[in-house]
Amino acid sequence: MEKNKYTLYTIIVLLIIFVPCSIYGTYMHFKTTANLKHEFKFNDKLYFYQNDKLLGTYDCKSSNCDYAIFSNNNLKSAILNNRYAFISDDENIYLYDIISGKSFITYNEVQKVAEGIFLVAQKNLWGAITIGNTINSLFNCNFDSIEFKNNKFITSKDNKWTLYQGQNELFKSELKIKDFNENFVILTTEDNDKLFDYQNNEYLNMVANKTLSFVENYILLKRENNYYLYQIDNNQNNESTIISNFYYEGLEKVDYKITESSIDFYAGEQLLKSVEQGS
Repeated sequence: MEKNKYTLYTIIVLLIIFVPCSIYGTYMHFKTTANLKHEFKFNDKLYFYQNDKLLGTYDCKSSNCDYAIFSNNNLKSAILNNRYAFISDDENIYLYDIISGKSFITYNEVQKVAEGIFLVAQKNLWGAITIGNTINSLFNCNFDSIEFKNNKFITSKDNKWTLYQGQNELFKSELKIKDFNENFVILTTEDNDKLFDYQNNEYLNMVANKTLSFVENYILLKRENNYYLYQIDNNQNNESTIISNFYYEGLEKVDYKITESSIDFYAGEQLLKSVEQGS
């Protein structure tokens, strides 16, 4: 009888010691494996929280696992449209569906150029996608280069240049597209710029070895140290009219400022010419 009592006491003492230890051990295990502080990266996982709601996780393949950085502005990706993210991991960039837990596409480089619009590269060839409720491909990764400017795309492939509005081709050339506006496209070679409208009519072709740029609705032509501001009417017999001109032989870049009444041309702080608007 005494022996049984001793055994019972021993069991009780052991329970008093080990049960709390077991509970504490379980608690500590839970504490070290659960992301209680809602950290983005925790225990080799990425956790995607929005307003403290966990949308999903990502299992890292390497220690360099994080949101991808957009190469054109050095900003990090974030959660896109409550569902997607660009993730940099194992020297690749993955377009990741947070909700389904699937990686759709692998890229070498990504640039964010507008809200929901991204330039993407695979094997040094470029394309473009949009991300909204779904992921849509605007251009497959087939181009040597692609630029997004003023809601249009300039692409190059095998030394042929194309200007697109969305996926609609607006202008195509074997010369590099330097710039464009609503009416004209400036093409460039090593020593000369050319001006065309969208119907492929050329303007100012009587001047050789010139540099062209847009100044509001005008064309600024530079030849040697002479600058000419042209107004071109592509609806009236392709007429071009010199609005103003000036001379500058310094090294500063010539730029302009718009006021309510004039267009002022500067080289640094030096005012070169003030042209009354509408003149």
